[in-house]
Amino acid sequence: MQASPSLPSPIPTREAPTAATVRRFWSVNFFLLAALAGVAGLAVAITPMPKVVRVSGSMVLFAGAIAAAAWAGKARDDLTAALEERERALSSLMSAAENISASEARLQLLFDSAADGVVELDHGHHVVRANDAFCTMVNRPASAVVGRPWEDVAADADPGGRSLQDLLVTHEAVLTSEEGTRYLEARSSSLATSPPGSLLVIRDVTASRVAEQTIRTLFQFLQDRDEDRTRLLQRTNAAIEAERNRIARDLHDGPIQGVTGATLSLEAVRLMVESRDHEGAAEMLKKVREELGEEADNLRRVLSDLRPPVLEERGLVPALRELCQRFERERAIAVWMQTGPYVEVPTDIETLAYRVVQEALSNVAKHAQASQVTVHVETDLGALKVEVEDDGAGFDPLEARHFLRMGKVGLASMRERAELGGGTLVVQSRPGTGTIITAMLPFEILAAAPRPK
Repeated sequence: MQASPSLPSPIPTREAPTAATVRRFWSVNFFLLAALAGVAGLAVAITPMPKVVRVSGSMVLFAGAIAAAAWAGKARDDLTAALEERERALSSLMSAAENISASEARLQLLFDSAADGVVELDHGHHVVRANDAFCTMVNRPASAVVGRPWEDVAADADPGGRSLQDLLVTHEAVLTSEEGTRYLEARSSSLATSPPGSLLVIRDVTASRVAEQTIRTLFQFLQDRDEDRTRLLQRTNAAIEAERNRIARDLHDGPIQGVTGATLSLEAVRLMVESRDHEGAAEMLKKVREELGEEADNLRRVLSDLRPPVLEERGLVPALRELCQRFERERAIAVWMQTGPYVEVPTDIETLAYRVVQEALSNVAKHAQASQVTVHVETDLGALKVEVEDDGAGFDPLEARHFLRMGKVGLASMRERAELGGGTLVVQSRPGTGTIITAMLPFEILAAAPRPK
């Protein structure tokens, strides 16, 4: 078999000569011509020849020297131009290097100064770099973060939890430490590296989460207060109606019945006088007078319950003393009345304070099973403070709303009265330790002179 002919080798192509190459080519040729001319002139000069020929050789030598000098000048100019071009290239490279260095420094500054945590991960989820914000979030130095697997960094920052480890998937994490709870949210993006990596931008959203929780708590509180006010309004309306019925019943069963009986007795007296039974008439008038006196006392007691005259005539402290004495007498519970520094208080504030103490004593009588009560009154820093303390059974203050649902409106009524005057009511109690109710009612001080106690 004949062997297959080999394929001809490709003809190499030549690149077009550059201007510098052409310039060097003609410089070399020019130098060679000048050198040849110089050698020829030298040979003519040293060879015995006629004078004319020797003169011609000298001229040739002189021409060669001129040509060599011209070539040297040209070479010097080319070398100078090349050096200048080199200097310009070096200057351009140095400027580019400075710009790159400044750009890298600025990018590093932006990376380190970012408020959000920035973490670069490689394809194996190893931390390539992390900024100061992220190190602060996980409470670790950069040396304990960079170069380590993400799982190890997360385990160090959140011992016993997987919240931070799962951040790459859930994009949310909750870190709990001695400093408190920190809420994190993350966004990730792919990096076009070889092999591909990822970039995490982690934001601390603790402030917004706390604000949301606070808003939800306040909203729930407002809802509870609105429900309490609604129930209190319903109970108050019912209490007002019951109080009206009680007053009507007291008036009907007491003074009205007495006045009606006195009217009948007076009619009997008239008949006795007409029948000239003066002794019987006098005896009947005596009974009528006693009956009318009793009914007058009953009316005074009803009016006193509605608005104690001593509160208007002498002020809050004497009215509370009278209230405590009556409570002790009727309920057989010892009451201690204490007063501190006291200045003049507006009438509406005194009325609110009186009703708070009245309701607190009523609660003691109904629920506390106490053996003694202490009532303290004073003014301090532009506020009237009234405090009622008993040694009774006590209760859990958290059950106050449950009491309201059951129809026990005493605490809610006191709180409503205190808030009506722009003040506060604080209840301190525990089962078996008694109860302290403190009302602070702010007022405008009208006079600095203390009232008589």
